[in-house]
Amino acid sequence: MRRSRSIVVVALVTALTAFAPAGRADAAVCPGTVGYFPDVPATQPFCYEISLVTTSFSFMHGYPDGTFRPGAAMSRQAVASTITALYRESDEIVPECEVMPFPDVPLDHPFCEQIQHVKNLGLMKAYGDGTFRPANAATRQSMIVLLYRSREEPLGPDPACTEAPFPDVPITNAFCGEIAWAQANGITEGYSDGTFRPAQVVTRQAFSYFVVHTIMIGPHP
Repeated sequence: MRRSRSIVVVALVTALTAFAPAGRADAAVCPGTVGYFPDVPATQPFCYEISLVTTSFSFMHGYPDGTFRPGAAMSRQAVASTITALYRESDEIVPECEVMPFPDVPLDHPFCEQIQHVKNLGLMKAYGDGTFRPANAATRQSMIVLLYRSREEPLGPDPACTEAPFPDVPITNAFCGEIAWAQANGITEGYSDGTFRPAQVVTRQAFSYFVVHTIMIGPHP
């Protein structure tokens, strides 16, 4: 699995470099091609990242009404679906669900295959009671943990945290190490007030930002 993800990341990094050599996410480098989303103008703060995930990488899409809804929350099943689309090779077939991956994800669940896939990769796990809760909104901290696992050892030890990366992420936070890793690698800068708000839901625009800037780190050695 490591080799497969590494190959995909190499391809995405190559595409990203060709698309925006400066590697900066701001309105100045946002292409006009994203204009087909009426709610994502070129001046939208996350226009650059949204344009990448919907056009160049094409693992996220708009809604049937033509909007992107950048402030809408990402559900756990939507995260599983988009991460599967991102990290699989073009010729890789996601195996069909033959056994329920979680007790609340039946075989006929529309995202059963994708949820099984991220589970097999060690990227997403169950809650304490063993459920996956696919319709629940994903949190900002859970998204960072997923991206950390996608780059590091998914089943390895949690990263150490010796200094709080944000005032609302103390070293006692269960995901302090992963959030500190994300801050150090430019995956998140937090909010303008200096906070990270770990338990807040991750929006579609924040998801786009986190994923694009994770790709910008480059492939895993």
